[in-house]
Amino acid sequence: MDREKTYGLLLSRFPGIIVRDEPLSRHTTIQIGGPADLFCEVNSVKTLLPVLQSSCELRIPAVVIGGGSNLLVDDKGFRGLIVKFVNREPLYLDFPLLTVSAGQTLRELLEYTAEHSLSGLEFLAGIPGSVGGAVYMNAGAYGKTISELVRRAVIIGNDHELQTVSPDFFQFNYRSSILHACPRIVVSVTLEVSRGDASAIRKECERVIAVRAGKHPKPSVPCAGSYFKNLPPERPGENRRAAGYLLEQAGAKSMKIGGAGVYSEHANIIINTGNATAQDVLELGKKMKKAVFEKYNIMLEEEVRFLDAQKGII
Repeated sequence: MDREKTYGLLLSRFPGIIVRDEPLSRHTTIQIGGPADLFCEVNSVKTLLPVLQSSCELRIPAVVIGGGSNLLVDDKGFRGLIVKFVNREPLYLDFPLLTVSAGQTLRELLEYTAEHSLSGLEFLAGIPGSVGGAVYMNAGAYGKTISELVRRAVIIGNDHELQTVSPDFFQFNYRSSILHACPRIVVSVTLEVSRGDASAIRKECERVIAVRAGKHPKPSVPCAGSYFKNLPPERPGENRRAAGYLLEQAGAKSMKIGGAGVYSEHANIIINTGNATAQDVLELGKKMKKAVFEKYNIMLEEEVRFLDAQKGII
């Protein structure tokens, strides 16, 4: 069966839910990306499961995204189905365990924890994106990562059935997890929290956000976050070496290609200065990477993931 026929079948099964040719620039924080052949936004597992099951049955490639941070989408879009998961199911607290939907934003999660005097997640303040994306990337800051708090998760496995997994399943590493190489869909995550003072929690979140604001673009400036991963520490017990420092010393802050430029306050952030293409960003990333290699003989590794039109996330 050809592509258009299978697309037609999927559309007929989910009328009003799946749409054609949705620009993915509307769904990434860097505001770049061509149209997805098929696109839907779902806010419940009840809808997510049959959509994924049908796309698999019809052999239509499907990729699930969250808040669209740390993601660069091909200028050609995606040949298949993009599912944006924005689950809004209520959080469930059975202290010290807090279960949260993967579709919740980190901002919403932190609002809840502050309101209920729950501590431990303040280091995530100001980081864009969803809880599922944070698990996928093992998001963190200031020497802490979300993997330290994960106690279990519900995922959609290869058989498109729900299953509960332990933290070991994810094989968490610095800014990565098994989900990069072995795609699974995170549905919900159970985190361990501690009791705290609501006022102190809010103040700490505000402090972290203020620190980030001093070196990160305003939310209105399109970017995907840190483009390269920080480097391992030189000696045990030391902090990771900042890729931004190496990039700055290598002259990256003056670099620009097309509509993509390096942010003036942080050499490890590429911003969309206006009408940037994915190709602009990729070429600029290569230029930055080359400059660091030539100066330090160090090969940086991309943190931002690329969604290829044919291959999916690579």
